[in-house]
Amino acid sequence: MRSRSFRISLLIVLPKLLVLLVLLAGRVAAQEEKRLPMDIEKAVSYGLEHHKGIAADRQQINAAAGKLKQAGLKANPMLESSALTSITDSGMQNGLIGVTLPLELGRRERRVTLAERETEMKRHEVADRERMLAAEIRLKFAEVLETRETLSLSREIIEFNHEIQKLVGARVAEGISARLEENMQIIELRRSEGRASGLESRLRSLIEELKGLLGMPAEAELLVEGDLPTRSPGPTSGVEAPLGEAMLNRPDLRAALAAEEVGEAMIAMARTEGRFDVSIFGELGWQRWAFDQLGQMDNRLVPIGMVNGMIRGGVNIMLPIRNRNQGNIEAAAAYRNEARLRREFVQSMIYREVRTAQERIAGAQRVLQTFDNQLIESQQKNYGIIRASFELGHARLTDLLGEQRRLSELRMEQTMAKRELLVARIELARAVAGALNR
Repeated sequence: MRSRSFRISLLIVLPKLLVLLVLLAGRVAAQEEKRLPMDIEKAVSYGLEHHKGIAADRQQINAAAGKLKQAGLKANPMLESSALTSITDSGMQNGLIGVTLPLELGRRERRVTLAERETEMKRHEVADRERMLAAEIRLKFAEVLETRETLSLSREIIEFNHEIQKLVGARVAEGISARLEENMQIIELRRSEGRASGLESRLRSLIEELKGLLGMPAEAELLVEGDLPTRSPGPTSGVEAPLGEAMLNRPDLRAALAAEEVGEAMIAMARTEGRFDVSIFGELGWQRWAFDQLGQMDNRLVPIGMVNGMIRGGVNIMLPIRNRNQGNIEAAAAYRNEARLRREFVQSMIYREVRTAQERIAGAQRVLQTFDNQLIESQQKNYGIIRASFELGHARLTDLLGEQRRLSELRMEQTMAKRELLVARIELARAVAGALNR
């Protein structure tokens, strides 16, 4: 009896347990989906795919493609109809149906050419916005990496201060050290804790800003991967290769070149519209007359009348005598000159950006080479010696705090130099419109 009741209870509880396990598994899977680990280049790819502003800009390309399609369509024929009757004599009636077809001599080809150049220009403009967004994401990511590394150093300093606080507290309790030293160490500990707290808040806010740039949902969790670089993977000497790459790849320069072509197409279009145009037409009509008199026809009396059919065709020619589109031609020429000047400005700006980025990379590498020459290792040894002397009672607390401060400042400066190197590489990638591989 007891075994049977156990089986019944198991049959009741087991389905509920299975449902609960399925729900828990689904919740865990959903949480894992909301956690997105990314390094700097994955963040750029994600941002270019999910950023709403870029998605809206890409719709401009679709709009330009629609205008290009419309430009290639031929003009529609026009159907006309009319009727005429006499007010005083209802026996006279006329009717007319006509069709007019504009030939658009050369106009459709010019429209298509202009729409093609505008579509190409729009593609380059959107690509330039993508370039700028990629650089903005990388710069924000570099700021997050620097803050995270600085926070890690601050936490290490807090651990050091806790250890020293215990040591000083024990020495004060034994009467070896003065109470002043304990107060000094408490102040240093609270100072490092306050700095770490501020860095934690800054890191959280930077991650939220980065999520906004990436177009991530608010409930998603961004897991930042990667570290600040210690050196640039590529050479920094010579400006010719990056400059040539930038002149080929920069979308803002290509957009400026396309704008010049748009100006030329606008001039050709305006000149074509200022020339004569031809339309052909054809008409089919009829005329009917009716009289009050009767006539004999087939031994019958019928009303006397007459019906005539008519066919008419011809050509309409627009004569550009007073309006030859002079104003639009001048406006198109001004647009072309503006595009040319803007292209020259972009070319000069590209040279400055490439040169500046390379100088920043070289400067950051020189700074990091200074740290590579066992600078921090030497300071760590000095700190270890002073700490050992302090534990043995041969050094003062102020000496230990001074060495610790110098060590932390050196490591902070190294972090800033690594961030400067990453930022310089990002600026060079933005200048040449390439990947972050230098």
